Amino acid sequence: MAPDDEPVASRWSIFRRERRDLSDPFAPEPPFKARRNPAKMWTAIAIGLFVLLGGTVAAVAIFGPPDFASRLGSGGADADGALDVQLVRRPERRILASGHELLSISGRIVNMTDQEQPVPDIRAELRNAQGAVVYDWTIQAPQRSLPAREMVEFNSAEIDIPRTAEELNLQFVSDGGE
Repeated sequence: MAPDDEPVASRWSIFRRERRDLSDPFAPEPPFKARRNPAKMWTAIAIGLFVLLGGTVAAVAIFGPPDFASRLGSGGADADGALDVQLVRRPERRILASGHELLSISGRIVNMTDQEQPVPDIRAELRNAQGAVVYDWTIQAPQRSLPAREMVEFNSAEIDIPRTAEELNLQFVSDGGE
């Protein structure tokens, strides 16, 4: 019997059986491809961690120990965070005609609150490469109180500072004299 001589009913029943097998609700499902791109996922995780780390460093610099901000070069605030001491320009070292070395600094004190604040004296420390204090002096406050959201500038100069001095730290003198 040739393929065209087959009864039409038998071809139809075969077609119908295949069709029924394809729509069987209990038939196993084909395997699925992963929809997530692992490169995108790891990139998003890395960006998230970077933002989190940056926020942590910023929070520690703003709300952390007072000397942490000065180590980053942004000046130092007093213990309450009410006053901030900042350098206006880079400290200048020069040799005078007499042969003595002069260090001059200029800075400002900023009241960061909405209330008048008392202004303590400023302690200037010069440190060597190992971080040890090699020279220090006290800078008199230009005024004893500072109105809310105001600032006042100060200048100071010292002669014959040690040549090993590399770093300048400014901080307010506490009530205990230190």
